[in-house]
Amino acid sequence: MSQACTLDDFVPVTFVDRGICIPFTTPGLEFARIRLTNAGGMEVLVRNLSGGRGIYILSWEGVQEVFPVTVYDHLLMDELTDLSPFDPYKIRQVIQRVVADGSAGIAAAESARRAEEAEHQQVLLTQMQFIAQLIREYGIPNMGLAEIASGDIQVKTQIRGTLREIAKQIGDNPDNIFSQTEIIGELFHPIGLPNSPIIGRLRQLLTRIIDTRTQIDAWAQSGPSDIQDVIRFVIRSIDVTMTASRAVLEQLDQECATAIHLLKALNQQPQRLRERSLRCAWLLDGWDYIIAIWSDAIAAGDHARRAALIEMSTLIPALPREAMDWTGLQVNVDPDQGRIQKLFVKANEDWRGRASIVDLIERNEKRKAEVT
Repeated sequence: MSQACTLDDFVPVTFVDRGICIPFTTPGLEFARIRLTNAGGMEVLVRNLSGGRGIYILSWEGVQEVFPVTVYDHLLMDELTDLSPFDPYKIRQVIQRVVADGSAGIAAAESARRAEEAEHQQVLLTQMQFIAQLIREYGIPNMGLAEIASGDIQVKTQIRGTLREIAKQIGDNPDNIFSQTEIIGELFHPIGLPNSPIIGRLRQLLTRIIDTRTQIDAWAQSGPSDIQDVIRFVIRSIDVTMTASRAVLEQLDQECATAIHLLKALNQQPQRLRERSLRCAWLLDGWDYIIAIWSDAIAAGDHARRAALIEMSTLIPALPREAMDWTGLQVNVDPDQGRIQKLFVKANEDWRGRASIVDLIERNEKRKAEVT
């Protein structure tokens, strides 16, 4: 069963309600979101279907009736069916695996394989960073990542002895600490541990979003006067998202200020720690694709930048009320969101409508390669 609601009506309470952005390559499905249904199925949230103004909620079967779905999108949805847990980290892993098989193009496959390897290394580095911090806090202050990674027998003996002492103090099994470092590596590698020299992917994304805001603001000084409302809306949306993202990162950094605090949190409230580690990913979900639109347009001149900003404005997701619960900040729905996103849908459809289906699929695959 498919249904539709207007943009004004769609102010999600939670991030799960908002859904997760999926880099579909089928024209018309770009930046659509998926979310779980109460019955355990999956539905797709599509913006401005066939020129209509609003968010349309369709089953995957309904999507296939409306769109000529690409092979990549079929394969991806097959993998996402019955996915658990349903969160941005897990979905990113599935997307990378499917893209790496080549169904979204050669460039995207190569990019996905590089990203998978880089993230694997990031997980290992985060694990070693945590062990090094834990050991420094409990007895070997000068031991760093290089020593831990060296494989030296004497170093390994020191590490095991220190971990046994730590296990006694917190009432845990020494072997369990090693398994917990693996969990910490998986949970924290996208963010990076507090005070870590290793900058996590999401913190890097925050920096790129801020850079995009600066570029847009600078261009706006001489940009077209007819889209100043759009520019202000995009900048306000970035500001609100950045404020909330910084707040949840600061909360997490404070809670996990020391390795022992992080270990205790994982022991005592593992689900709570996992939920908090995911908050920044939920807040920034989809923004890598949105800022990629601006990046593509920078060198192409004012017309392309104007079109990019209009497209970006139609894709910015509503911030769920849950963000206020997380941050304690008053995060209001932008009163201009519905008006601007409705106003410029038709203008951008005309701009995009001049491209062929093949051109649009190639464009979507190119973007997929850029942000994987």
